[in-house]
Amino acid sequence: MTALSTTEIAEIVRLYSTLSDMDKAPSKYILKSKKNTLPGPWRASRKRRGSTPGQQAAERLFMTHGQAAQSPDGNRIAECVCLRLLKEYSQSRNRPKDCKGKILPIPQAIVHTYNRIKQLVEDSWVIQDQTNLVLVTINDTTVACW
Repeated sequence: MTALSTTEIAEIVRLYSTLSDMDKAPSKYILKSKKNTLPGPWRASRKRRGSTPGQQAAERLFMTHGQAAQSPDGNRIAECVCLRLLKEYSQSRNRPKDCKGKILPIPQAIVHTYNRIKQLVEDSWVIQDQTNLVLVTINDTTVACW
């Protein structure tokens, strides 16, 4: 599938209009870590925990092609899509296959299909103009931990 049909677009816009105001509001991203400063004139500990500055922050982020991935439960719409895909892919015969013909594991299958849905929604000008629908970025690690 390369694009959404006009009936699918109309259905997405209709369903979006029935959402509660809380679900229509933009996502608020949580602060993954807070830098604690120590009291004193230099405000730094004598012993650094990481080998390079920012190493711990980089390790805490789940990176996906340069974008920080979010957990699916951070956004109710994304969580509903992932739950629907989880239900669909509970049986291996329903899961997509990789380029070698092997059936993908459940987290990879969810991420693969979710990213296709996300791209279709982002490519539709009508959906972008009439709704504030944003699907967050997820990856295998965040789905497996979810």
